[in-house]
Amino acid sequence: NNNAADGELLGFSMLQESVDQASYMYSDNKYLAEMAKLVSDGVEGKDRAQEFLNGAEKIKTYINQCMFDESTGFFYDIHLNVAEDGTTPAPLANGCAGLPIVERGRGPEGWSPLFNGAATQEHADKVIAVMRDQDEFNTPDKFQGTGVPLPTASQTNPAYGKDVYWRGRVWLDQVYFGFRAMENYGYKEEAIAMANELFNNA
Repeated sequence: NNNAADGELLGFSMLQESVDQASYMYSDNKYLAEMAKLVSDGVEGKDRAQEFLNGAEKIKTYINQCMFDESTGFFYDIHLNVAEDGTTPAPLANGCAGLPIVERGRGPEGWSPLFNGAATQEHADKVIAVMRDQDEFNTPDKFQGTGVPLPTASQTNPAYGKDVYWRGRVWLDQVYFGFRAMENYGYKEEAIAMANELFNNA
């Protein structure tokens, strides 16, 4: 919590690095590099394309090294390693700011590195396996004729509830991100099959 000197609550801070935000930062750097290449000669910033590409590659490496959990095959936010006094100690030995928040459960933020093209193929294959698992996100396979794919929380997520506003219901933007994520990594037919289930069962 963020409190004023008199104790009044001013707001909240989440001590985390968000995998979806990092994924969009990766894309932003790629787009900035493309724009830098397109501007006219003599325009300030034209020479920064490589700088942005290097930034994108650094973020991609960080996402795959720090935000992917091998034991569960999914991407997660990171809980920042913060000391009692609020200071941020040096990064962990692997260069990460903290560990993936696996205990929070899986949500659509886990496929944002695939939607943005930041995941390795190996990690993408594992994430898509989770997305296609009927006990996780592929509810049409479990609930024939009624299930809608890619809810905002996997069925194993501790916060999952089919009637909960964010942690369970299906949001079409997140479904779209999931379908594009699958297509980006070679699973177009599987994404189309899920899309058909969405249209048939929604």
